[in-house]
Amino acid sequence: KTLARDQRHLLQIDAREGLQTLLFHDQLDRAERPVIYDREDLRGPGVRPKTDFARVDIETAEFPAPDEQFDVIVWNRDLVAVKNVVAALQEVNRVLRPRGVLVVAIPNLAALHNRLLLLAGRQPATLHINNGDHVRGFTIASTTRFLERDLGFRVLRIVGVGLPRSRAA
Repeated sequence: KTLARDQRHLLQIDAREGLQTLLFHDQLDRAERPVIYDREDLRGPGVRPKTDFARVDIETAEFPAPDEQFDVIVWNRDLVAVKNVVAALQEVNRVLRPRGVLVVAIPNLAALHNRLLLLAGRQPATLHINNGDHVRGFTIASTTRFLERDLGFRVLRIVGVGLPRSRAA
């Protein structure tokens, strides 16, 4: 099933190996070559020849794309680790076309498993203290309000995907 016939230009931020980028790309009808922005090029050998890459420091840099360049922008995982999230999402908004789609995956700080962890005196799964990579927490209501009121996005759908996977020790 495709997203829409007129959505052809895909950007994925923090794509790591890039396999997910190709999965999203396959959902677009008549898709152009997808683009990946990341701090370093971690694309796998099967992804590298099928994607374009730009090294971007999400914290500080303007995105190397003109205004309204992309129809679909996917940003999974890394948003919880971004300190300057407002500037980064303003850049996303700048390069996203009108009626474009932003797909964001972020852990819900208020999810039941996190509430239970807090009740037990434990650290929520969405905020790590040992490796310091998660610097902010998100809840559905506050994130929706932030995206819509402060940044001008319109939230179309929110989907829960269950418990986070545990990390290998």
